[in-house]
Order: sequence, then structure tokens, then C-alpha cells
Amino acid sequence: MAITMGTKQPTGFKAGKITVGTSKVQGPNVPVATGEAVILSSAPNNTKNIWIGDSGVAINNGFELVPGSGVAIKVDNVNRLWFISEASGQVVYYACEVP
Repeated sequence: MAITMGTKQPTGFKAGKITVGTSKVQGPNVPVATGEAVILSSAPNNTKNIWIGDSGVAINNGFELVPGSGVAIKVDNVNRLWFISEASGQVVYYACEVP
């Protein structure tokens, strides 16, 4: 058994859904455990792509998620991420370990 000194272990897990449209939307205030990533997944029944980035995200200017695809991004809080799409009612799911 390995003992890691000074590293705070995650205490739980948080998952949710973000509805994305043609105006950028900020992720919810969910802290992410140190050293962990938030996993994002575009709903397979979305009809348009979703772009992920910082507050300057725009269509065709960010990380593009096609329907049914996913990505893991290391951030300290889900609210560091912003989302936009070409159509309203698109969904991205998130999951992360929390401190």
C-alpha cells in the first residue's frame, strides 16, 4: 500500500447536465479535485456541435465536440469552462471527482 503525504484525496463525485444554445453559457460552480479532470460528453442526440473554451469561446473558436463525443479537461472548477452551439437545446454532460 502506497502512502501519499500532503495529497488531499477526492471526497466525492459530481455529475450533471448543461443545456447549451446560441449564446455562450458558463459551466456550474463545481470544484474539481486537485489533479483530476472534468469529463465532458456531448449528448448523442444533439443535432449540432458544441464548442468549449474560456469566456471568449465562440462558434468555430474553441474545442469542438461533435454529437456523441467526449473529452477530459483538467480545470479546478467546471465554471472555468464556457459552452456555445449553433442551435438551442444542445446538451453536454459533465462528471468529476470533487475535493
